[in-house]
Amino acid sequence: MTESSLRNEIARRAPHLRVLTVGLLFGGKDLDAIVEDRRGQYLWSVYRREMNPQPPEPAVATVSGQLSMF
Repeated sequence: MTESSLRNEIARRAPHLRVLTVGLLFGGKDLDAIVEDRRGQYLWSVYRREMNPQPPEPAVATVSGQLSMF
């Protein structure tokens, strides 16, 4: 995995996170990243494993006359 593909994965799966650094962290063999949100900073590999963020669902247009719960 390249740095740009890791950044793209983070942006796609967790757009609310800001990428602080990407590299071979803590002597690992694979690229990892330190990401941040308003609550703190996280190691991407741990965040991905624990939270399993999924890409946001695309917005679905409402049909004329359709009721919405929200």
